[in-house]
Amino acid sequence: MENKSSSSLVPGFGLSFLVVSILNGILMIVKESNEGLRKWMAGLLGHHWITHGVFVIILFFVLGWLLSRVDYDEKWYGAKTAVIVLVGAVLGSGIIVFSPLF
Repeated sequence: MENKSSSSLVPGFGLSFLVVSILNGILMIVKESNEGLRKWMAGLLGHHWITHGVFVIILFFVLGWLLSRVDYDEKWYGAKTAVIVLVGAVLGSGIIVFSPLF
C-alpha cells in the first residue's frame, strides 16, 4: 500500500466531491429563488455566478483537505470512492435538473 497520507487524498476528495456537488445544487436553487442573496453574491465578486463558482471551488479544496486527514480503511480506495463520486455527480446534477419542480 502507498504512503497513508498521500493515498488518503483519494477518498477524502471523493467525499468532498459528493458533499460539494449536493451543496452546489442547493446553492443554485436558493440563490436563484432569493433576489437578495443573488444581489449580495453579485456584489462580492462582480457576478453571482463568479461568487458561486469561487465558493464551490474553495469549499471543495478545504473539505477535501480536511477529509483527507482521516485514516480510511483499504476498502475506501478504488471502487468505493468511484461510486461515491458517481453518486455525487448524479445527485448534484439531479438537484439542478429537477429544481424547477421545487
